[in-house]
Amino acid sequence: MNGVIIYSSKTGTTKKFAHYIKEKTNFDCFNLRNKTFKKQFKFNEYDFIVLGAPFRMTLLDKPMRKFLKKYGNYLLDKQFAIFGVGISNSVYGQMFKYYDNLIAESVCSVWLNGEIVREGLKGISLSIANAIAVQFEKNNQTLPTINQEDLDRFCNKIISPESDIDFKTNFENPIDTEEDEFVDDEDIDDDK
Repeated sequence: MNGVIIYSSKTGTTKKFAHYIKEKTNFDCFNLRNKTFKKQFKFNEYDFIVLGAPFRMTLLDKPMRKFLKKYGNYLLDKQFAIFGVGISNSVYGQMFKYYDNLIAESVCSVWLNGEIVREGLKGISLSIANAIAVQFEKNNQTLPTINQEDLDRFCNKIISPESDIDFKTNFENPIDTEEDEFVDDEDIDDDK
């Protein structure tokens, strides 16, 4: 199987997942934030595509939103899998807003708990990460950690799409996107 992992990562957690999946599948791997992506990526060269991106403040990372706008319809002619990353399980329903009907058509979809990585952050990103960590401490909650078991199950499903491993049965839309209010994409400039 000729596959590719296309991801967007701002703080490094999604990159960590993408490269772990690369090790397990031997797929090519592209970061949408890399300027050479447009020159190197050839959609028709791949028959299996893995998409992964973080959700921050309930928004799918901007490079993935742009990718889906451009290539979303082409995915339906391929086998593909989707993973979302965030520090809160309560946000995973946002995947349905952005991935819409793609989740139902995917080989598998999974929400992978992220982690708070503060190394390398600066400015508002560091302030937000620190504020989130403080909130977890105030609520006597442990900081989110990576769920290795879910990541391994996701990799196994990609390697063997026909296997009995199924994420969809536990991955139902927990929100009604028609009625919930979302932060307008224009209100947040996540490219800084």
